[in-house]
Amino acid sequence: MRTISALSTVYVRALITAKDEAGNTINVNNDVVQFAIIAPGATPVSGDWHTGSWGATAVARILVGPSGGALTLTAGNQYQVWVKITDSPEVPVLIVDTLNVV
Repeated sequence: MRTISALSTVYVRALITAKDEAGNTINVNNDVVQFAIIAPGATPVSGDWHTGSWGATAVARILVGPSGGALTLTAGNQYQVWVKITDSPEVPVLIVDTLNVV
């Protein structure tokens, strides 16, 4: 669990590790990455997904917060962070973190 301030504009990051059947690392940095940051226990629906980007190799990220973030989070809430990576033919959807917003 990560704690962030509702007043901050920061990247929420997720390290993504992908391997093929032989155990070789797959570069996913050219794949479309999206984030859903929603209430714990909920399942993301189409309107929950926001476009993310790739930072360093295999680090997916999305900017959140009141100063230009893709979404603004409310103090006093917890959120579950989901990542969806669109590859071909696979489209993994992963729960990667929980955010506590103060």
